[in-house]
Amino acid sequence: MNTSTLQASWRWRIPALGLAQIIAWGSMFYAIAVMAGDIAEDLGSSDAAVFGAYSLSLIISGFVAPLSGRLIDAGWCRAVLGGSSLLGAAGFALLATAQGHVTLFLAWAVLGLAMGVGLYDAAFGVLHRTVPAAGYRRAVTALTLFGGFASTVFWPLTRLLMEQGGWRCAAMTFAVLHLLCALPLYLAAIPRVERLPVPAHTVSAGRPSLSALALRRFRWLAAALALASFVVAVLSAHLITLLTLGGLPSAQAILVGTLFGPTQVLARMVEYGVARRVKAVTVGSFAFGALVMAQLALGFAGELLLLPVLFALMYGASNGIMTIIRGTVPAQLFAEVAGFGALLGSLALPSFIAKASAPFLFALLLDQGLSRFMGCSLLFCLAVLAWACYERARRIDG
Repeated sequence: MNTSTLQASWRWRIPALGLAQIIAWGSMFYAIAVMAGDIAEDLGSSDAAVFGAYSLSLIISGFVAPLSGRLIDAGWCRAVLGGSSLLGAAGFALLATAQGHVTLFLAWAVLGLAMGVGLYDAAFGVLHRTVPAAGYRRAVTALTLFGGFASTVFWPLTRLLMEQGGWRCAAMTFAVLHLLCALPLYLAAIPRVERLPVPAHTVSAGRPSLSALALRRFRWLAAALALASFVVAVLSAHLITLLTLGGLPSAQAILVGTLFGPTQVLARMVEYGVARRVKAVTVGSFAFGALVMAQLALGFAGELLLLPVLFALMYGASNGIMTIIRGTVPAQLFAEVAGFGALLGSLALPSFIAKASAPFLFALLLDQGLSRFMGCSLLFCLAVLAWACYERARRIDG
């Protein structure tokens, strides 16, 4: 498919990819929050074991992401994202029939493979490979607008399916959605591109070959994204606890959490509008700065709603844009680097590890008597460090 044809067609392809990404994120990333308790009770296990299996999937996905990116660079775009749907279907089918810890962990291991080849990092690589350069940044933003509704759709859908037939019914339904909805959407939306040979030595290699300058940028940016992922993962798991420890009633704490989704989508719409006038690295500075300001508001939040709401608005905007800059900032900072998909996959690895370990490590600290003040201070310091690493990465020049 030539460039002019892609320029005319990518706009209709984005909604199809977006719907498939809603299924991928909603089922593999968000639904566990609703299903975990019932899974543990049915299997005679504990929430810790269920979330341990989920953490394993995130770690596996991080190690798979670089290989996924290299295959996308070589032109295997349809095979990678299509394969993620097949793996997702297999993983949820296995989960639906799980009878103990072995099959539980095996199912989430398969789903970890699916996430490693099927979430944003892979999708951004496909867009970079198939969308004309002038439209790449807006295509990334448009795709994340769809993905922003994943939790909005799948939290209530998961609860409804569980009420009607239990968590096994929900898992099997997800398997069907991956097989009969996401897979056809990927195959229809992703254009065929020229396939290039994948040298054997690249299968186990790390990131693509980088100059000394690019390598320095890579390390600072990878550190910034990993630190930000750690903070976001902690808040995803422990925000209600941190708010209620500050004196906010649990009902109001949950209300604060509902502000994230709309704020994320609104921030992404704004980014889409300014994409042609503001550089991606400048938008990235705002995202990291907003994350710092959000932690400051959370640290001083108490019984009144004002600061928690301010936190929610700043955090939602930061998190919404942070997703976008994972694909757009590397495209600007590493414009001359060959193998963009592999680069994204390598950047994703430390972030996935941070995301997998953060909730457990922070819970361990809380169990050891970590106070709310010290916990919020830790998150604030990590956010500041992430911002500093990012600013260092964007300012390294030749």
